[in-house]
Amino acid sequence: MIGRACREAERQYLEAKDWKGVVQMYRANEMWEDAIRVAKNHGGANASKQVAYAWAVSLGGEAGAALLKKFGLLEQAIDYAMESGAFAHAFELTRIGQKAGTHG
Repeated sequence: MIGRACREAERQYLEAKDWKGVVQMYRANEMWEDAIRVAKNHGGANASKQVAYAWAVSLGGEAGAALLKKFGLLEQAIDYAMESGAFAHAFELTRIGQKAGTHG
């Protein structure tokens, strides 16, 4: 039910040209794939990197890196961390991503 309500809200936000509001709504409801989709379609590559990075941070550690890797977003999140000056987090994502790659 939340998904249907969010889709309707997405339509209304986008009609008002407020794609950032849509992304925030999806983030608040932990609907990260939808948040990334909207960010990419309406805000471009850098916006989708920001959302991917926020997703990784929300999950933390190995869970965040593993999920991002699964969806092919790990590199985007690492790029955004580097661009944002969060070098320690970029290193951590890289380390965990490499570790996950050797086991699966």
